[in-house]
Amino acid sequence: MNLSATKRAALKALHPGRHNQQPLAEHTPSVSSSSKEQIKPETKRAEYRVVEAHNGIAELELKVNDMLAQGWKLIGGITFDRGCAYQSMARITSDPIEPTVPPPTLTI
Repeated sequence: MNLSATKRAALKALHPGRHNQQPLAEHTPSVSSSSKEQIKPETKRAEYRVVEAHNGIAELELKVNDMLAQGWKLIGGITFDRGCAYQSMARITSDPIEPTVPPPTLTI
């Protein structure tokens, strides 16, 4: 799997000890046969966003602090271009896998 340098940096920041391994894909937790509760398998994925602020560093600071409170992590430093400030951020999320319904077949 060929990852871009930006995604590789995001994964390295989120998992410092695992940056040489493959990115997280599908994870199915093990369930003992004696367990009565069914655990749904989860998919882990990396989300990557670039926060931008057009009205100065104070605006960027507010946006970045809000995202940090939501579990995002900083990737790299602040970048400035044509009066705008940018900050890269990433996080790992887990979503339950919904059962897929096969598409209906057409018979002629």
